Amino acid sequence: GTIEIGTGITEFGRSSFKAVQAIFRDGACCAHGHATLVCMDLRTRKSTPLPQAAIDRLKPYQVSEIR
Repeated sequence: GTIEIGTGITEFGRSSFKAVQAIFRDGACCAHGHATLVCMDLRTRKSTPLPQAAIDRLKPYQVSEIR
């Protein structure tokens, strides 16, 4: 069969963004998951605001939430 994986961004926060992924087998969705990715200062190990440049690069991949 054919396996396809789709990934998109569902939401932007101050220092994070949420991503969703779905796996399709022969055109039917058989699994999906969500992840929150946080921008972190490597020195302090604390969250830091997401740079506007990162938001601008990710914005084209923004999708509606999968439920």
